[in-house]
Amino acid sequence: MAESFVAVLRAHADNVPERRALTFLLDGESSASDRTYGELDAAAARIAGVLSRCLAPGSRALLVCPPGIDFVEAFLGCLYAGVVAVPVYPPDPSGPRANLATFRGIARDCGASAILTVGPFSAARDQLLQLAPELRPLQFIATDRIAGTPASRADLPQIGPDTVAFLQYTSGSTAQPKGVVLRHANLLANQRVIREGTGYDGGYEAVSWLPLYHDMGLIGFTLHPLFLGTPTTIFSPLHFLQRPARWLQAISRSELPVVSGAPDFGYELCVRRISDEDKRGLDLSRWTVAMSGAEPVRERTLRRFTEAFAGNGFSASAFFPCYGLAEATLMVSGGTRGVKPAVRTLPESQDADGTCWSGPVVSCGVARGETSVRIVDPDSGAALPEGRVGEIWLRGPSIAAGYWEKPDETERVFRAHDATGGGPFLRTGDLGAICDGELFVAGRLKDTLIERGRKIYPHDVESTIERSDGAIRLGCTALIGVRETQRDLLVALVEVRPDAVPDAAQIIRRVRAEVTRTHGIHLSAVALAAPRALPKTSSGKIRRAECRSLYEAGALNVLSLWREDSAA
Repeated sequence: MAESFVAVLRAHADNVPERRALTFLLDGESSASDRTYGELDAAAARIAGVLSRCLAPGSRALLVCPPGIDFVEAFLGCLYAGVVAVPVYPPDPSGPRANLATFRGIARDCGASAILTVGPFSAARDQLLQLAPELRPLQFIATDRIAGTPASRADLPQIGPDTVAFLQYTSGSTAQPKGVVLRHANLLANQRVIREGTGYDGGYEAVSWLPLYHDMGLIGFTLHPLFLGTPTTIFSPLHFLQRPARWLQAISRSELPVVSGAPDFGYELCVRRISDEDKRGLDLSRWTVAMSGAEPVRERTLRRFTEAFAGNGFSASAFFPCYGLAEATLMVSGGTRGVKPAVRTLPESQDADGTCWSGPVVSCGVARGETSVRIVDPDSGAALPEGRVGEIWLRGPSIAAGYWEKPDETERVFRAHDATGGGPFLRTGDLGAICDGELFVAGRLKDTLIERGRKIYPHDVESTIERSDGAIRLGCTALIGVRETQRDLLVALVEVRPDAVPDAAQIIRRVRAEVTRTHGIHLSAVALAAPRALPKTSSGKIRRAECRSLYEAGALNVLSLWREDSAA
């Protein structure tokens, strides 16, 4: 068994050097650039040779590359050189300050020694350094301009299972991003989890538009195919957002079984924006694993997508809902290939403790590999019986070593013990239940709201709000709790299209009515906000805590506001 991801890739380069490893669609469609396994290995060794002369093993290097082959080669070069890669969303000096602040925070937190980038980004270096002068000591290395002979394997450090592969920063949706320390042993263990979950040991093609600086795009749809020695096709998230049909067209062109996937919003976007004209000629019959993860899996979205594309050969049994998190490398649990996901309403006994179950919950399958899942009371650590909702605790070889340079947080999150003293466990901060051996995820513990004594998990309510009116932007709603005059109020923050302002009163009435009808929940205020007003993480998750702070400070770009206390 290989002891590192480096050993895995080198074995493919030795055994199948001419096999296609990676294709990048330059325009999101037909214009492509390819690499074989032999070429990827040579590029990684070439970059590693330069890095090993500039940086000591264990040094941290920020990966600041646009989506594409350059990113993958730079990442692999870090692995070969024993340099700790830190994938990060590229900063835009002319863009939102929040993006730059996150970038600076990660650079400071990890103690970066270098920034690995590509030639075109180097031109923005001076502008970046004016805004972030503390980055001046860092080495800027344009990996796409490294030429020459690849470094020999004998000249590069030995990489073992305990070598740190990279730091995977959390999304920061409920707190400041933290660097999860992933060793090669964690990475390889999770590759085996994904392999067991999908039921494939090669012989398929992966297709992905997901960001490479995010775990699902990097580990699930780029590194996993490389682990198995099978091809993968990637393209920019921007090209998908511009025209979602590009994703399904890329799948349709494959001659192999296809493994692909997206967060819930990606499937919903396809339903909303792919026209009948775009559907003509699409063949989705080879799409055998359609992963849905990284955000709540909604039964309605799976149903709508299946109905929209059944005529193109898509089967509901291809859906593969899965659950994971950065602290567990990536995947924890997943469905079964070829089996339609289970959907159920959790037991009525849950209502006795005030929990509000507002709709059907989709199974995220069973724990895979050597990962074990336990549902516990988050306050006492006592194990809960089947069907009861509690915090999800995990054990297994995919669980990371901890957070970079945060011993107290590492102890609290990664070293938890249950009421009997058993452990250590990873506290995920997620809520869920085990029913018939399958994991059903309810939401985030920190996101739980209280309304008239009932516990509410926001994401189901937000989904209801988004489908109440066509003017509401997908994935751009936040349900928050606000304390005013000794009362807990529920407030819906909703981004809408700019042309929706004349219909604001009607949109707000629909939002309130649909939330009350579906969930029995009383909204105290509804704020219709301008596009991009709600802060998000680099992976597109709403920052609810920051949304609440902005709302309370009157700093949101609000187009129309309804408040119960001001209603006629």
